[in-house]
Amino acid sequence: MDELLSRARALQSAIADALQRIGFEQLQARKTELDTIVAAPDFWNTALAAQTAVKEQSSLEKRLQPWVQIRQS
Repeated sequence: MDELLSRARALQSAIADALQRIGFEQLQARKTELDTIVAAPDFWNTALAAQTAVKEQSSLEKRLQPWVQIRQS
């Protein structure tokens, strides 16, 4: 049982290190910022900027989702 707890703690530490290396908090903050921008009523008034923002939002979502799931488990 002690070995299992030790391995679980090591895994948690490795995950925390990986999250820090990829800048998870900053990426998540940027995704939240983009979510707010995309929700604005005048968002599509500038089509090219809107498309760029949606692409970045989608890319961040794909990059963050596996890490979010790992953190929740």
